[in-house]
Amino acid sequence: MRPFGRGVAETRIIGALDDRSTATVTRQLNQNPTYPADKDMTVAEMEEVARAASMQRAQSPNPLVCILDNDIVAETLGHNHTFDECMTFRHANVIGDQDPWTYWQLYDMANLPAPPPPPTPPPPLTGWQPRAHVNARGIAAMDGWSSGWVGWTFVTQIGPSQIKPLDGGSKARLTLMAACVFDGVYIGPASSTPFIAEWQQQLLFSGSTSALVDVTMDYMLVSDELAYDVTGQNGIIVSGYVTAIDPTSQGAWLATRGSEPDWYSRWTFGNYAHELDKTSPMYVHAPQASLGVLMVEGFF
Repeated sequence: MRPFGRGVAETRIIGALDDRSTATVTRQLNQNPTYPADKDMTVAEMEEVARAASMQRAQSPNPLVCILDNDIVAETLGHNHTFDECMTFRHANVIGDQDPWTYWQLYDMANLPAPPPPPTPPPPLTGWQPRAHVNARGIAAMDGWSSGWVGWTFVTQIGPSQIKPLDGGSKARLTLMAACVFDGVYIGPASSTPFIAEWQQQLLFSGSTSALVDVTMDYMLVSDELAYDVTGQNGIIVSGYVTAIDPTSQGAWLATRGSEPDWYSRWTFGNYAHELDKTSPMYVHAPQASLGVLMVEGFF
């Protein structure tokens, strides 16, 4: 095979190969010989161009690299070498002018500089990160209020599809939104049966099981930290008991989220927040997706 270069078109110096010592033949390599562009070619020349086009197609999509100078042709349009340059390299590296040879090689076999290192991955999460919160695609926010909760137990279950799959958490905490006094708030992983917890942990608020919501903090109440993360393949259950009104508003209010994918709530009269099973017929399904539960966080 005669040496050739490749760019938008092949430029080959005929030189010593035949009597046309000053002629330059330019042909496209992306197709077999066509009429009339190649009407003056010999059969041997047409076969050569056909083989070159076949090689180019066979090696696609990998770019070709010129072994004379390790130049990636795709990055250097019009790349070519003269006949003398090709033959000098050929005689220095192969035996016999009739041996099959080309000065293109596959990109993967080229002796190219090592590629640049991949970008540095982002640092791991640190600090408090939301595991689940209402309005999952935006800022956690309630959109309603419900009153008259003195003496009632509320339950909110967060489905697994709404819990971020973060691993390695070391602590957990809960944020409620309300205007009332709580006495007994619990959190735990849900079992395979809805509204039945695998286990529950009672939360503390400033070291106490009872807490009055600070209305000056946008009616939000953040629990003390648990010394471990809370998650589960079936979701998370939060339950609490409201024991008294908020002196400021003279009512017992829970903030609510009317609609939230894979969040569910129910209530019952009496103090049953500590019980694992919340499937008794005495529970009423709430029309709201969340009762009081704004966010569950983990520390990473």
